[in-house]
Amino acid sequence: MAMRRIALLAALAFAVPRPASAALRVVSSIPTLGSLAKEVGGDRVEVESLGKGYQDPHFVEPKPSLMLILNKADLLLHVGLELEIGWLPPLVLGSRNPKIQPGDLGNLDCSRAIPSSTCPPPRWTARWATSTRGQPALLAAAR
Repeated sequence: MAMRRIALLAALAFAVPRPASAALRVVSSIPTLGSLAKEVGGDRVEVESLGKGYQDPHFVEPKPSLMLILNKADLLLHVGLELEIGWLPPLVLGSRNPKIQPGDLGNLDCSRAIPSSTCPPPRWTARWATSTRGQPALLAAAR
């Protein structure tokens, strides 16, 4: 499964059109995905993470400076499974970057390789502001 994700990331990194001499600008929602992109792309990519390692990935503060970073991105990597649902969609829309809009080649939802039958439907509770989809630790408490 992990090898399939790496192969998909590598294929997309080289499929996005760009000038021959420029490095591919990759923006990730979390530092882990940024590190993976840097290892795969090497010196052919410039990687920046929106969230920092000390931040809860559910609650990154959506600042205008993050929209500027997204505006220059060639590829956006995000975890998916509604992890960033509270902050990433408004930033992507506000970036006005057609390459990374949902459904375009430059928007890579890393959870797409996970079969949907393994993910329960989202459950919204007053206790948590985020969905419990794909988060087994929270599923038991939400029931």
